[in-house]
Amino acid sequence: MLRGKEYVKAAACVASVILLLLTAWFASDVLLLAFAGILLAIILRTISDRLAVWMHLRAGLALGITCLLLLGAAAVSFWYIVPRLSDEGDVLK
Repeated sequence: MLRGKEYVKAAACVASVILLLLTAWFASDVLLLAFAGILLAIILRTISDRLAVWMHLRAGLALGITCLLLLGAAAVSFWYIVPRLSDEGDVLK
């Protein structure tokens, strides 16, 4: 059986665990966004480091070129995909 101080310690421990779980639950969007940012940074850094070694560039310049190349690839992909999606949307009407 729990007595006085032991009861307070157990209740504080349970309350702390519940508070921690609730904080993680409500902050899940922020945590996922931070995780996605870290993954993007790792990918960009890996590509730019390889580009810097291959082309003998400074790291900052290689990172800028990498970002421009990825933005260009995304733009070309959208330019290619959007008209097809528009046509498929018209067919559904």
